[in-house]
Amino acid sequence: EEKIKKFMSYKIKTFSYPSIPSKEIIQGKKSEILNANRKNKLVFISSFKMAISKHGSYKFRYKLVKDLLRYKDFFNLYGYGWDRVPLPFDVLGIAFIIRVKFLKELIRLLMKISYKPLGKFPIAKSKEKTLENYDFTLAIEPTISKFNSICEKIFDPMISGSIPVYYGQDISKTIPNNTYLKINKHTTAKELLLKLEKISESKKSEYRKNIYNFLNSKNADKYRYRTY
Repeated sequence: EEKIKKFMSYKIKTFSYPSIPSKEIIQGKKSEILNANRKNKLVFISSFKMAISKHGSYKFRYKLVKDLLRYKDFFNLYGYGWDRVPLPFDVLGIAFIIRVKFLKELIRLLMKISYKPLGKFPIAKSKEKTLENYDFTLAIEPTISKFNSICEKIFDPMISGSIPVYYGQDISKTIPNNTYLKINKHTTAKELLLKLEKISESKKSEYRKNIYNFLNSKNADKYRYRTY
């Protein structure tokens, strides 16, 4: 990060994606967003990737997901690649390593010591429709660093009316903290589940109303397609 800074032709505090559709689309999804009849508790939709940089969240999310899988009645995982050992995509020379079979298998063997496959899991045909069935969704930013990034992670659950369980930047100045639940690198699976279980149906409905109001607000325009 420090080395490439001088090559950046722009100066920004936060990098973000256009992740929220128009107010008309949000208003058309009002019943789905506010729907309280959700059969399942917590979900995570993601492929299995790994980066070893201290700025990445991949080590944290692997441990959290691994521990959450012990609570099958509460947590569901969707995504590709959880049944095989990933190669760290941020290792120097990885583009060369993956083309040399010996090096590729050596790195994979070393990775397996700490990051064993967790199994094969279903693929969500529609992320949006899948999240509509869950009260809560893990929303984990890929990087936690000085160069803040706010991707689609927190917004995808909101658009489906699923309350984001967010691991990422300090977003309290731009996204109301009554629209998501914040976790940090010290949060354990057990602590998280106990916290979610204590949230009443009325409180969850309140979160969804706050989410709907935010998605319709001027503050959300910062992350809306039309703004970009």
